[in-house]
Amino acid sequence: MTNPVKEALRRQADKFERAIKKNETRLLRGEIALGIFVAGALAASIGLIMLIPHPNPSPSSATVDPQGAVAAFSPPLVSAIPAGPAGDAVRRGMAIFDDPGKNAANYVGNA
Repeated sequence: MTNPVKEALRRQADKFERAIKKNETRLLRGEIALGIFVAGALAASIGLIMLIPHPNPSPSSATVDPQGAVAAFSPPLVSAIPAGPAGDAVRRGMAIFDDPGKNAANYVGNA
């Protein structure tokens, strides 16, 4: 004859083990779903980043050497500055850039 207390404890332990296995399966499914979600979000982020336009240097502002590397900036010649108000503005900008203390004295130094 078996002890009823031991039998009840054994049944309770079996029931507890079945519940643990069932919950482990649920937890594993949740982890897989979370992993798929994170992977999808990462893929979508990378896709969006790839859609962002990247600036390409214009042929007039940079040159490319035979290996494909972009060389240093080479500004247009001074002789290419147009005549008229647009050319005057370009020359004024060059003067300010070349000697800001003389051509933009109000904006230079510790005032």
